[in-house]
Amino acid sequence: MRVALGTMYPYDEARVHGGVEAVAFNLAQALAATGQVEVHVVSFTTCVRDPLVERRGPVSVHWLPVRRGLGTLKALTAHPRRVAAVYEAIRADVVHAQAFSAYAIGAPTSIPLVLTVHGLERFSASMRANRRYTGAAGAYRRVVEYVLVKRSLDRATAVVAVPGPFVPGVLGAKLDGKTYRGIPNPLVLDRWLTVAPTRDDAQKVLCVGAIMRSKNQLALMRAFARARDDRIDSELVLLGETVERDYLEELTCEAKSLGLTERVRFLGHVNEDSLVAAYSDAAVVASASVVETAPMSVAEAMACARAVVATRTGGIPWMVEDGVSGYVVDLTNVEAMADRLRALLLDPLLRRRLGDSARRRATAVFGAGVVASQTVALYRELVG
Repeated sequence: MRVALGTMYPYDEARVHGGVEAVAFNLAQALAATGQVEVHVVSFTTCVRDPLVERRGPVSVHWLPVRRGLGTLKALTAHPRRVAAVYEAIRADVVHAQAFSAYAIGAPTSIPLVLTVHGLERFSASMRANRRYTGAAGAYRRVVEYVLVKRSLDRATAVVAVPGPFVPGVLGAKLDGKTYRGIPNPLVLDRWLTVAPTRDDAQKVLCVGAIMRSKNQLALMRAFARARDDRIDSELVLLGETVERDYLEELTCEAKSLGLTERVRFLGHVNEDSLVAAYSDAAVVASASVVETAPMSVAEAMACARAVVATRTGGIPWMVEDGVSGYVVDLTNVEAMADRLRALLLDPLLRRRLGDSARRRATAVFGAGVVASQTVALYRELVG
């Protein structure tokens, strides 16, 4: 079976960014490893000047050159035509597109389209109030993104998303008449399973995510400040690229006002080796995000046998079993997050127990091999 995977894809595989890139890279490798699928990746990139086909291990990558700017508008106009021509040339049996995108809109109607849903954050009230969606430019973005979502869903034969009620609850009637499968994002487990269980003397709280308001590091910092006392000599490590520089300045000022200047570190974007090292040093991994769909950082932390404290948003309540593999707290409850962090920092046995449970769950449900098998079964059902 020949599958065209239309997606953002890492041109430099040594620097795989999180989110869709990581999901697509893991999925492509895992699908090829099944021996049942011939995998062709179709991806736009600014790194080539002319269309290029490369063989990267078991995967063929079809690079399409693109210039920066007006990306969303191009996704509705020129880009779908370009990817459609590549899909036809590949003679794909199935097109699998990641996210609402030109990769989905451009799928020929003669070929079944599987659409993996990412980025449902745009449906949340908090994101609609974000500066990105205010003013004339924001109104333009809302309209164009609405059309992008609608056309992607209209074209889809099947929709794939994190299991649980979150995605069906958001999309509702938009899923009518489509095959729907709850399949988690794939995680290549080998690297994360090498991380040893948390040390008894570990005290670091780690947060992995871009520095931006939707990740809500400000609330996490306040919870961390409340969690510390004379018995806890802890440090908060914020790891991720800065997307909103003014928010970084706000976080820096807040750390100073809370007396945490020496207790909060900003590491920026790091490679996978440094990320593994950060998980190894962490006692707890925390996320205070306002909106998430299925964050890779939570799955990675669980595979590393780290207890997770996260907010009750998106697919997180399905990923983390509250009180079993971590803790899930309400979005606005800073005190509850502080209590959970304090309990885990003070009790090595508790965080070891929750971490062990988290690793078992990650191995059972997030492993790339498990996800690939479920995905291939869906392909076969659609091809019939």
